[in-house]
Amino acid sequence: MKKGRNNEYTLISAMEEVLRLSKNSFLEDGFWTESLDSVTYITEKLAITKEEAVFLAIIVDRFGNHTSLNDIAKHLGISALKALQFNYVVDELLKKQFILESFWEPVREYYMSKEVVDAFVANAKFTPKSIENLTNDAFFESLEQIFTRSMEDNLPFDYLTNLLESLLRGNKHLLFVERLEKEGLTMENKVVFLYGCHLLVNDNNEKIVFDFFDFQNSKSRLAPIIRSLQTEESPLIRRKLLAKIDSNSPIFKGVVITEKARVYFLRELLGKKEDKGVVDRVSIWSEVFPELSDSAIFELSAYYDVKNKEVERVKISPFADRTSNDDFREKMGELKRENKKISTSES
Repeated sequence: MKKGRNNEYTLISAMEEVLRLSKNSFLEDGFWTESLDSVTYITEKLAITKEEAVFLAIIVDRFGNHTSLNDIAKHLGISALKALQFNYVVDELLKKQFILESFWEPVREYYMSKEVVDAFVANAKFTPKSIENLTNDAFFESLEQIFTRSMEDNLPFDYLTNLLESLLRGNKHLLFVERLEKEGLTMENKVVFLYGCHLLVNDNNEKIVFDFFDFQNSKSRLAPIIRSLQTEESPLIRRKLLAKIDSNSPIFKGVVITEKARVYFLRELLGKKEDKGVVDRVSIWSEVFPELSDSAIFELSAYYDVKNKEVERVKISPFADRTSNDDFREKMGELKRENKKISTSES
């Protein structure tokens, strides 16, 4: 017997009724009349349309498996061609984050996350977690989720970059994000650096091995970036954010986050894992050169110790007299190439 509208439905029981009534229904008028109560309960509970309620019930029933439009068409008894007219329905469910999309197959496939299903079982509307105004820890948790899903669902590169750009855009208050944006990197370079930071912070893994970037449609976009890392022409190498694992090996084995980058970008997150000596040098060099930017200070701190502040100011000042951070880096590079070591033992 059909439940009256005022009877107690739950999301799961309403979806079960919709699933049963929609089988081979062709979504004809008779189905909408018979399923009015259960469909209305779902639409009001989740703030979705009646078509979205039907499609959602079918996808929830296949939890643990991927569902294509063709699968939905078979359930409804309609042609795959007619099902294409309902692309807008799944697009809306994707926007509302009730379902996720996988890209392993040549056709679009959808699935439910455990968080969404758990909410439905608890008879609650799923509310996506905000990715804005996060703490450092929450930011890197989100970063981990994005890269994990990228590999599990074989996300296209544009899809991956959209997720990362949204995360960065919503968290400009974080020092990590602020400093990353100041580097002026292309999005492809940002992806590589963010991936390395994620591995270091979340997995305590210092090495970036690029087999991890074998996502569909991403290899071609990242190939020039990886080649530039091998030839050391990359801005990530030049700015000492990344370094080759073995610079003397003819075989490219990947890269690591440099000491400078760890201190400059990740000091708050890595905490005690960091080299205290580098952190101390940052503090001292900031006192010696208060006029220098953070980037220049960390450039100094990564390579040169300091014990006598006045002596070191005299020795470094000519190289610190610059109009931009790039000029300063270039002068520091010249200093190193000429092997003009700065001795902290002289007075």
